Amino acid sequence: MALPVPWTWRPVSGLEKAWLVADRLASPFVNQLVIEGSGSLDPELVQVAANRVAVQMPGVCLQRRGWLGGMRWESTGMPPVVRVEDGRRWDGQGPWGAPFLERRMDPVDGPVCEVVLLKGSADGVDRLVIRTHHAALDGRGAGLFVDDLFAVLRGEEPQGAKAGPFTDVDLARMAEVAPRKDPLPDRASPTGRATSMDFETTWARRRVSGRFRGLLSRAVVGLWSASRAYTDGALRFGVPVDLRRYNRDLRSTANLTGILHIDLDGVDGVERAQARVRARLGHGLESHAAAAHVLGVDAIRGLPLWLMGWAGARAARRGLETDRYGTSVTLSNLGRQDLRRYRGGGFVAQRAFWIPPGQPGLPLFVAMSGDADGVDIVGSMPVGLADGGRLEGLLDGVAESIVSESGCVTQ
Repeated sequence: MALPVPWTWRPVSGLEKAWLVADRLASPFVNQLVIEGSGSLDPELVQVAANRVAVQMPGVCLQRRGWLGGMRWESTGMPPVVRVEDGRRWDGQGPWGAPFLERRMDPVDGPVCEVVLLKGSADGVDRLVIRTHHAALDGRGAGLFVDDLFAVLRGEEPQGAKAGPFTDVDLARMAEVAPRKDPLPDRASPTGRATSMDFETTWARRRVSGRFRGLLSRAVVGLWSASRAYTDGALRFGVPVDLRRYNRDLRSTANLTGILHIDLDGVDGVERAQARVRARLGHGLESHAAAAHVLGVDAIRGLPLWLMGWAGARAARRGLETDRYGTSVTLSNLGRQDLRRYRGGGFVAQRAFWIPPGQPGLPLFVAMSGDADGVDIVGSMPVGLADGGRLEGLLDGVAESIVSESGCVTQ
């Protein structure tokens, strides 16, 4: 059933095009929000709620059209799909027993957004998963859809989108900065050299109890310290920045996230290193580094996807062979989530975490999200960098570092 939409299309930006290439190299390139709690949801009621949200949120109804510089997202009015899957073999700690997380989302035929309701679980926890193609929606955008979905399930009115066809480039231009190119591939993987050229990725999750001040800087230093078990190389951290900061009135599902980069060559004391990271984060925000990055990447908008795919695969193989990458770790802090927003239709949320997309050209993508009781740390990584327990060891080290250092406020 097609639904009416208030706008019909927006351009595919250069950074979104890069994510389309990442999807070609290691599909699916999707953000996945897993909500854990109690209570089963009626699939028909959830589909009705998704249909209603989609009427006011065209960004969850997209299909890719056109080519080269004229490539665009068209809002077809087709709402997100609701699926029911067998979750009896999955415990939410890693990819094993969850084949539904590996299903590709086709940006041409759609959908770019789907809701997966799981029947049963390996640990007695009820779960649902909201999957969104990262080229079309960022984490903040996906969160807006989930907020509205549960609002409708509670019998409330959805807020809808308040955006229009804005892109990340439109917002980046408001910063009035010069474009900045991607950094050179001169940094190491946090788990050392790859053992294979496999483009497949995997992920793992760790949970840390408590509430923490300065979590992002603490996680950066914790990751660097944990990586010393596997490499003595310098690391570069990419930190996603929400460009909606340039237009606070926007309520948009679009991919409106840029990246600022922080180099870390050593740690001369944990507290000093954290202070240095905080200063570099502050400078990056003040200098609009993420906006400059978006403008720089937009230069590739006119290139054909096949050529970008060939170049991307070549660069990924070179990185796996030489242990040299432009970015060692992308570290996304999605903040503390109010789990009361994820109640409705008989479901009550108790935990929620994000599984970030993996790609062979990026050694590690970490997503952190918290609630009143603690923080979930989830890392995605190519299997040739993660094997031998290296990914789990890295996340264990980060979790231990966060808990052991000052700044924890336990409840």
